[in-house]
Amino acid sequence: ALARLAPNGIDYFYDTVGGEILDLVLETINERGKILSVGMISQENGKEQYPIRNLRYIAAKSVSIHGFIYWHHLKYWENGELDNTVRPLLEKKEINYREQVFEGVENTPEHFVNMVNGKYAGKVIIKIADL
Repeated sequence: ALARLAPNGIDYFYDTVGGEILDLVLETINERGKILSVGMISQENGKEQYPIRNLRYIAAKSVSIHGFIYWHHLKYWENGELDNTVRPLLEKKEINYREQVFEGVENTPEHFVNMVNGKYAGKVIIKIADL
């Protein structure tokens, strides 16, 4: 599936899943590709850990993997630098994202199950009130 979706390979990958998805990306990523790892949700909930089999591609393709946790960078949010840098990129559509917004807290269980089962792509938001 990745070869069909990314016929020219992958240059950058924002990883929130880890596990088997990361393994597949390592096969497909281009030389000097970059991976930003912000989570490993596939390795949570007491499941058996998925053994990454394609680690050799990190060296063979000179891939960079960098871990990121937001609280290490709160100063950029607090001083406005993050907003001043990212907002123009979003407005010019140089950064793309997907979000799906659903209304009503009573619908949370249904959308949570759908999210966990992979029925949604991007950020899932449950709107509970207008502020």
